[in-house]
Amino acid sequence: MAMHNNDSDNIQQLWDRFVQEESLSTQQDQQYRVYIDALLAWNERSNLTRITQLADIIPYHLQDSIRVTQYADFVAGQMVCDIGSGGGFPGLALAIARPDLRYTLLEVNQKKIAFLRHVITLLQLEQVTVCDYDWRTFVRRAPVTVDWFVTRASLDMHELMRIFKPGSLYNDAQLIYWASDQWQMESEEEPFFIKKEAYTVGLARRWYVFFGKQ
Repeated sequence: MAMHNNDSDNIQQLWDRFVQEESLSTQQDQQYRVYIDALLAWNERSNLTRITQLADIIPYHLQDSIRVTQYADFVAGQMVCDIGSGGGFPGLALAIARPDLRYTLLEVNQKKIAFLRHVITLLQLEQVTVCDYDWRTFVRRAPVTVDWFVTRASLDMHELMRIFKPGSLYNDAQLIYWASDQWQMESEEEPFFIKKEAYTVGLARRWYVFFGKQ
């Protein structure tokens, strides 16, 4: 594994544990390896992530992204939109874990867009596209039908709630918000709250918070 770390034996042990814990196929194993190698290589010039050690990348990027599949009722063929995809978390990580879904990665930073498109091509992820609209433009134009919005706290909740306003073309979508353990629901969000699921990554306890039309 061409990861940028010094202790190759420890790297392999960490990776093997990740593969076992997430029940990854041989193909998924290889795809995540290629993805993370690309992330670290590009990060040296594009500042994609502050997390650069494999011991942190696995829980705080990969597992944090894909554990949501245990709580969301994803159906094959549905469209998932990752708001503020950045280095591809959770969108690209989910695309490897659940290749039966379709994905739109919403990102405005040109360096990050270039990286996302590079990985999509590298891994031949034909079910994944990148959209360079800002959030408000995306909601207003509604260029694709979306079943699920996912975001790791890229926008504040006031902005995210736009999809549930009267007249929005995304009223029927669900939103999954990656929240810290200290997250508190505001009155504006309460009418659309469905559930929250606690999970742990590394030493951190967090929430997947689900919103949708009641």
